[in-house]
Amino acid sequence: MKLGGNAQRSRCLDNQEDSILINKAAIDRGLFRVYTYKSVSTSEKKHASNDNQVIELPPKEIRVNHKYCYDKLDSDGIVKVGEEVEEFDVLVGKVRVSYEKAVQDCSVICKSNEHGVVDDVCVTVNDKGYKHVKIRIRRVRIPEIGDKFAHVSAQKVSIFCFLKYI
Repeated sequence: MKLGGNAQRSRCLDNQEDSILINKAAIDRGLFRVYTYKSVSTSEKKHASNDNQVIELPPKEIRVNHKYCYDKLDSDGIVKVGEEVEEFDVLVGKVRVSYEKAVQDCSVICKSNEHGVVDDVCVTVNDKGYKHVKIRIRRVRIPEIGDKFAHVSAQKVSIFCFLKYI
């Protein structure tokens, strides 16, 4: 009975020249895991004579979109290191103050492909004297079916299937 099962399995794997089979247990133990980094940066700006953007925690009265999450910001309006961020989380709180003293929220929001853990936050001053914030977001990528690998000789292969625990 076992022989027939192996023969059946070998017929399914015909014509798989540029693909590899990987042990699922090895993937679960951490084989081929990689960290990807995404950088988000913003700075304060001055648009007109009295129209400027300031990095700060926006007051609750001017927060226009209620699906955005401002809970992960500190008192300066910048996300803390080590926070896990997802889509619609605010990374940097920015307020636009116009010459009529009208205040508008223009915060930097985490996009759908930027989710992960905040790895580093760098706050500096740019050449014009405005505050500049750069945030690095880290995400762990686990291999899945269809991912491509390349050898030193540039032979590309893709993951065809995972072999179950034996």
